[in-house]
Amino acid sequence: MDHKEAMSRLRLARTTYVGPITCQLLMARYGTAVKALAAIPEISARGGRKLTPFSADKAREEWDKLYASGGQFMFRGTAEYPAALEHYDDAPFILSVRGHASLLQRKGCAIIGARNASLNACKLAERLGAAIGEGGFTIISGMARGIDAAAHLGSLKTGTIAVLANGVGIPYPRENAALFSRLIEEGVVLSEMPFITQPSPKLFPIRNRIIASLAKGVLIIEAAVKSGSLITAQEAANRSIDVM
Repeated sequence: MDHKEAMSRLRLARTTYVGPITCQLLMARYGTAVKALAAIPEISARGGRKLTPFSADKAREEWDKLYASGGQFMFRGTAEYPAALEHYDDAPFILSVRGHASLLQRKGCAIIGARNASLNACKLAERLGAAIGEGGFTIISGMARGIDAAAHLGSLKTGTIAVLANGVGIPYPRENAALFSRLIEEGVVLSEMPFITQPSPKLFPIRNRIIASLAKGVLIIEAAVKSGSLITAQEAANRSIDVM
């Protein structure tokens, strides 16, 4: 697609009250994001909720920051977009990606679990990350402390994907800043959020559906009954993805 259409897709994805499913519906109706954006004022007038297309200047600023960092956008429906996500209606309309994007086309296994995990559980996660990676799977996790970080460390040599609830322009948690840098150099980090989005509690469940959707299976190590890990497990089960 040309740059104008790409920028229009970014603006559409960042428009308030326009989520990934609505983006797809608008694309199906209007054919291009350029036309969909132009139709938003009319849609807003009919629907009773004020919709204002996302600022072109802010979109350009986000675009420049991502590409200056060596990253790229991936748009749903293009060849570069992860094939595993295309099966789901709620897949992100746009992804910000830094690192080795080719890893997103390989079959993946998610390893997730408690942030305050025991030392033995972290060692197990690292060993399993290495072993499953050697078996031909890219390891997917969320770069949180504890199990996530251990799984990423175990699979750096074979391929690992970090799905972030924040933007790909900032490491979170701060204690994983060195891991964040290694993931960009040796693996890949991605997010559907704007480049410098700060983490907040409401963003983690949204992020977890991406972890589940990318994976052939989800392996949980040490998780509380009420935890993000079990939200991911439920997302996987809803998508007929194996939970272990």
